[in-house]
Parts: sequence; structure tokens; C-alpha cells
Amino acid sequence: MIAEDEYKALKAEQLRRLQLASEHQTKDRSICLVARAAAGCDTPEDEGVVGTLDLYAVRAVQGEVLIGNSDNAAYLANVCVADTARRQGVGGALIQAARQVAETWGVDALYVHIMAVNEGAKMFYQLHGFVTEQEESSNQAHYRGHCLDGIEGRGRTMLLRDTLL
Repeated sequence: MIAEDEYKALKAEQLRRLQLASEHQTKDRSICLVARAAAGCDTPEDEGVVGTLDLYAVRAVQGEVLIGNSDNAAYLANVCVADTARRQGVGGALIQAARQVAETWGVDALYVHIMAVNEGAKMFYQLHGFVTEQEESSNQAHYRGHCLDGIEGRGRTMLLRDTLL
């Protein structure tokens, strides 16, 4: 339930940003990729949007303590796929599209931050060519004030690097 609510909120924000970006063309190297349902799919409440992904070409992502070892990197963020579209290749297609954009930008590394306790995300990204580059310690998470379910250290983040870019 919480994941679906988060997906809907992220989707609405990403669609708003996409509309603003198209209205005010920018030279920033960032993009929101949107996956739409194939023709004939029944997703009226989502207007056909089944997944989104943000891509930023920056040295470091604001608010994250783990920084990749590349000075010319891009980061995935807010990767989400609707529950009804999971395990149908939508996430993989978004990742592949992000790689293509990153290549046109000339970046030499593609990263994503995930929560260390998110086994589903770990498996998904490993399946799509990502490996662990850094992992935050429990102490680091504690001093940043991050915990999950009231348990110190569960809010640790990991930085994964794409080996297929």
C-alpha cells in the first residue's frame, strides 16, 4: 500500500516536472523518462503511465553522502514502476533508455542509491548490471539521523554502479 502511494506521488511530481521542462527548455543535464502502457492496456487512472525514472548528470546527488568515484557521472533517482506493470520489463526498459541518454551526454559512469535493506531493489539492479561500489556504515547512518522502523542502522544507503554503460 505504501509503495503504491509513493509511486502515485512520485508519478504526479515527475509528470509536473516533465510538463515544466517541456514548457521551459533547459540546458541542465537532467531528464525524467516516462514509460507508458502499450495500446489496449487498461490503466485509465494512470493515463497510461506505468513507470518513471529521473536521470541527473551531476558530480554528486544533493542530500546523499555516498559519491561515486567518477567526476563525470549520472545518477538514477525516483525509479518507480506501477504494481500492475512490474515484472513486465518496464524497469529494465527505463534503465536501458537512461543508459542511452547517459551515453549521449558523454558520462563515464551511471550510479543509483538504494536503501541497504531493500533486497528487491538490490536484486533488480544486479539483474540489470549494477554492482555495489560503496555501502554506508551503521554509524554513518546513525549520525545522519537515519533509521527505519525505529531501528538504528536500517536507514543505511548503498551506491551501485552500472557495469554495462
